[in-house]
Amino acid sequence: LESLITKALLSSGPVPDIAQFLRHYYSSIYERMTKNEIVLSGIHKNYKVCMVGVGNMPLSMLFMHRFTGANIVGIDKSSEAISSTQQCVEFVSQYAPNRYNHEAISVVAADGEVFDYGDFDVVILSIHISNKDAVTRRILETSNNTKLIVLDRQVGGLCQYFYKNNLIDAQKEFFVLADHVNSGVITSQSLFVRS
Repeated sequence: LESLITKALLSSGPVPDIAQFLRHYYSSIYERMTKNEIVLSGIHKNYKVCMVGVGNMPLSMLFMHRFTGANIVGIDKSSEAISSTQQCVEFVSQYAPNRYNHEAISVVAADGEVFDYGDFDVVILSIHISNKDAVTRRILETSNNTKLIVLDRQVGGLCQYFYKNNLIDAQKEFFVLADHVNSGVITSQSLFVRS
């Protein structure tokens, strides 16, 4: 669904009303969630943020940059998601260059299990990541930041039928739950690496 909405919105022709409605619906959810996550983790313009699993419609990645000015690196192992995200970044940075600095938003084709998280202040784990334990293990192995924050997202309500929650199980003893915030259908929890 997200892929179809993105394609419709990036096309040069008229955008169907249903695509506009769904974009507005998704945007409102992700804008609220992103603003809550910014407060939850204290992200500001000097932060470097990694989003693991950008998907086909990278709204939270774009909102995170727009509202903080932070450098955002989105990773995904799906070539379709990378292509779609790159198109979105190109589109918004040309359409609204005062809101989106193209130089501060990058997309990398990578598997979270082997990516190097050494330079990041915050790592955000998307809902749909199926291998969260392996990804968190890699975060712990490669992070140089003693104050690293990991944001883990879980979905609730009827959305659980569309998005499967993948929990962090094996690495729980390595993280301390700092706080969480509920943004309607999505709950974000802030985890600190246990010292």
